Amino acid sequence: MSSTDATLAAVLALVVLLVVTVVAVVLWLALRKARTAHQPAAEPAPDVAAALAEIADARQRAAAEQAAIVRSAEADAGAVRRSAETDAEGLRRAAERDAESIRRQAEISASNAALEARRSLDDELRALADESHTLRLDLERREQRIGERESRLDDEARRIEEESRRVQARELDLAAQDSQLRALRAELQDVEAERRLILERVAGLTATEAKAELVHGIENQAKREAAIIVRDIETEARDTGEERARKIVTLAIQRVASDQTAESVVSVVHLPSDDMKGRIIGREGRNIRAFEQVTGVNLIIDDTPEAVLLSSFDPVRRETARLVLEKLVLDGRIHPQRIEEMYERSKGEVEALCL
Repeated sequence: MSSTDATLAAVLALVVLLVVTVVAVVLWLALRKARTAHQPAAEPAPDVAAALAEIADARQRAAAEQAAIVRSAEADAGAVRRSAETDAEGLRRAAERDAESIRRQAEISASNAALEARRSLDDELRALADESHTLRLDLERREQRIGERESRLDDEARRIEEESRRVQARELDLAAQDSQLRALRAELQDVEAERRLILERVAGLTATEAKAELVHGIENQAKREAAIIVRDIETEARDTGEERARKIVTLAIQRVASDQTAESVVSVVHLPSDDMKGRIIGREGRNIRAFEQVTGVNLIIDDTPEAVLLSSFDPVRRETARLVLEKLVLDGRIHPQRIEEMYERSKGEVEALCL
């Protein structure tokens, strides 16, 4: 019970006391009236005193009951207060235990969440480290390939430079040989003059005849020597030029071969649908084998949607094969005999265009 219940108990006790008092007064009045009706008027004092005594006795009993009720109410209130305090203490302890349990559970949950976050972070860091390692290895491989290519290009440049120096040295040698040839010619002229004089003295020839014979001999000798020199120069120039041209072409091919090859040796033929690829291949690949054998062009069928590739270094064959394949796709009948017929027609059209 609370303090409100104790107050209600006290009020109830007062109400009971008033009721008892009223009942006592009513009984006293009724008794007095009855005695007044049976006794003389001269003897009312004993009845009044008895009534007053009864009323006083009733008041004392009521006061005693009120005090007992108040004491009981106070005892009940104390018991209720102690029970409430006990209950409050139990609730407080239970609340503390619940709070401690909740705190521990929260700490455990937080610790688990932290561990999970740390595991996730460790996994992400490991994944990033693996990706970084892979990228670093790829970068190192690319740098190595670039370095090797640069080294090859440097070696090729050095070889070309050395070849250029050799060509320049050869040109200097040729210039020196030309100077020697001029000197030999001058010496030959001197010798020829001396020979002419000797011939004139020995043979008794005229100057005109000796001159003609000398010119003829000198001409033949000069032609032989010039032919030998020209042949040597042409042979050396041809060998040197072919080697140098081969190296220059090789270097040029290394630099631009990939893009130029892709543009110059491949043609794309568009198809109405991917189902046409199976018809082009044919049963057990007989159509594609017949097509490549007849046209001399490689037919490449890959995952490119609605398209196939024709590969050949010969542009005429590639164009002929393109016309053949387009006609076969439009006609819809694809078999080895039809391929040969379409090839003959397309070949005639391409030859007419070339003419």
